[in-house]
Amino acid sequence: MAWEDICDCDVVDKERLALFRDRLRRWKEHVGGTDVHSIENQISNLLWDDAVFRTFNEARRLHVETRDPSTGYFGSVIELLDKNFMDSQVMAIRRLVDKECYDPDRAVVSFPTIIAEIKEAAQLYTRENYVCYDGAPYTETATDNERVSGTVYGRHHQYDLLTDCPAGSRSRTDGINPGVFDHLAKEQGEFKRLKTYANKYLAHAADPGNRGKAQSELDKISLCEFDRCYRALFRTASLTGLLIDQYVCCEVPTPQFDQLKDWDKPIATTADRNKLRQYWCHRVGEIDRWREEARFEDRQRPGNRKQEDS
Repeated sequence: MAWEDICDCDVVDKERLALFRDRLRRWKEHVGGTDVHSIENQISNLLWDDAVFRTFNEARRLHVETRDPSTGYFGSVIELLDKNFMDSQVMAIRRLVDKECYDPDRAVVSFPTIIAEIKEAAQLYTRENYVCYDGAPYTETATDNERVSGTVYGRHHQYDLLTDCPAGSRSRTDGINPGVFDHLAKEQGEFKRLKTYANKYLAHAADPGNRGKAQSELDKISLCEFDRCYRALFRTASLTGLLIDQYVCCEVPTPQFDQLKDWDKPIATTADRNKLRQYWCHRVGEIDRWREEARFEDRQRPGNRKQEDS
């Protein structure tokens, strides 16, 4: 990010600006940076998987509707696909809404982490810092080009939304309305059901006595539930982006290839299917041997030999 030198920024309190810029760089990188775990990349992966799965799901619906004998779906793979799509989406959403951790060695890139950091640094937020952090002027002048004028106008308008301040009473020292953080906290409640399921069934193998209402929550995990959570993610991303003056790209990535190529072809010929059946039997037999080897090793342990001798 090529920002102007602090000394050249149209800000009165340069010391506070320095602290603000240091944190703002970090937040922008975590939200829209190139790292695989940036918020934008996490959301893009989430939405891509959703689009692929739902398109495949639509193909299944069309098969049932047309009853075309030339198409068909293999139950064992479909069951695996359904389960892993649901579990992976739940965990992907859970990562995005993971609570903040103050131990640097356990820090995560998530909305709550970034929001907590912004809230903690709220005293650094002033209108002049927000508008001028990269060298933009505080007010438009006749000599500014169209891009600069648009930037200044846009940031003032955005900050108005964060302060609930009428445009006619703007001040360089305007702070953030605390209600912004209350709104973001309320949005986190939209993910409670998925977080419960993830904690009790995916991230941990919870004891039956500790599952509570998790089983009833499991029955409510559906494509409609995912849609509800996606919309909550979009709202959270939009407001978080507003706080750091960055548009958060919540969209399905544009494919650089034909994502439906070969969808109309079978995955195996009749001859290969027989070979696959043999492969299945070989794999099952291999696992059975591991089990028998483990049982043999268990019998060879000193403690077990003593029991046999007695």
